[in-house]
Amino acid sequence: MDLAALRTQQQQLAASVERADRLDRDPPALIGGADVGV
Repeated sequence: MDLAALRTQQQQLAASVERADRLDRDPPALIGGADVGV
């Protein structure tokens, strides 16, 4: 097992992950229907 190759592959995979959970506004004003200080 080539750990250097596995590390490189893992870094490439991690860099290619696209975050789909970004919100239009951070932090959100409402969480689960509860007002958090707007």
